[in-house]
Amino acid sequence: MRLNNLQLLQTVALVAASCYLCPAAAQMPRFPELGTIDFYGLRSISEDELRDLLPFSEGDTLTQEIAEWPTSDIAESLGAARITFMFVCCNESGLSMSYIGVEETVSTQFTYRKTPGGDYLLSSEIVADYREAMDLLFEAVTTEGGQEDQSQGHSLLSYPPLRAIQNRFLIYAERDLEILLRVLHESADAEHRAASATVLGYVSDKAAITDDLVDAALDSNALVRNNATRSLAVIAQYAAANPELGIEIRADPFVDMLNSGVWTDLNKGSWMLSSLTKSRDPELLRHLQEHALQPLIDMCRWKSEGHAAAACVILQRILGLPEQESLHPKEATIAQAIELLPVATGDQ
Repeated sequence: MRLNNLQLLQTVALVAASCYLCPAAAQMPRFPELGTIDFYGLRSISEDELRDLLPFSEGDTLTQEIAEWPTSDIAESLGAARITFMFVCCNESGLSMSYIGVEETVSTQFTYRKTPGGDYLLSSEIVADYREAMDLLFEAVTTEGGQEDQSQGHSLLSYPPLRAIQNRFLIYAERDLEILLRVLHESADAEHRAASATVLGYVSDKAAITDDLVDAALDSNALVRNNATRSLAVIAQYAAANPELGIEIRADPFVDMLNSGVWTDLNKGSWMLSSLTKSRDPELLRHLQEHALQPLIDMCRWKSEGHAAAACVILQRILGLPEQESLHPKEATIAQAIELLPVATGDQ
C-alpha cells in the first residue's frame, strides 16, 4: 500500500521530530527554504504581533541559529507562558514548513505524566536498530521505498533496509516484551522510552499493549509521546478494520493532547482521533466540541493539506457533514465550526 499524502507527511513529521525534539546541541539537517508559516494556540495574542518577533519569514533559509532561537524571549515579550517552533520537511513544493505554537497561559498547557526515574535500559541491539530505523525513515518515505503496509496493525515499509529492521522489531516485541514495558513505564532515559514506544507497536496482541501506549502518549518527552501515538494510530486503524478483535483505545488523553503547545502532539493526536471518530460516536464528538474545538479550527486552517486533513475531517464529523475527498472548500467547514464556539471566544 503506497503512503497517501496524509500518511506521508505524518511519517516525515516523525523524522523531523526525531531531530527538532532532541537536545539543542544536535545538528540540524539541511532543510530547504521555508515555504509556509502556520500558527496554533493564538487567542488574545494576534498573529501580526507574533510574526513581528519571529527570527524568520517565508523564503528564508533555515539555520542552526534559528533552530536554537530562545523562544522564551518571544514568550516574555508577548506575555505568553510558552512559544514553540517546529520545522517540518517538506510540502508539496519541496519547501519546509514552520509551525508556531502558543500557550498563552499555564492553565492551557497539556499535562504530562511525571518523568520516571528508573535505571532500566533496552539492549544495545534494540537501541541501535531503533536509531538506524529513524535515520532510514525519511529516506524511505521520500523514495520509491515509501510503500507502507499497515494491515497487521503496525508499519511495514517496502524499503528493504528499513523493512529488515522492522522485521526485527517483530522479534524484539515478543522476545523482550517484559523489558520493553518496564522501560516504557519506568526508565529515566527518554530515548529508550521512545524506542520502546515504537517497538511495542509490533506486539502481535495489540489489545494487550494499548493501555501501556496510551500511558506513554502522556510522557513528559515529546518524542516518546510522538512514537507512542503513532504506534496507537496504526493500531486504531487496524481495530476499526477488524472490530471482531475488540481492541479499545481511550480517546480522552488525545482530546486533551489537542490543547498542547507542541506540534507533534497536535499532529499525532489529530491523526489518532481521525481514526477514533470514524464511527461518529456522538459522545466523543460532543467531548471534542466542548474541549478541543478551537485547536481543531487552528489545525484545519494550516496550509499543508496533509497536516490539516485530520482536523478538518474531525470538524466535519462534529458538524454532521459528509466527508469530502478534497479539503476544498475547507473555509466553509471552518466557518460553520466557528459558529459553535462559545460567544466569549467566537471571534478568535
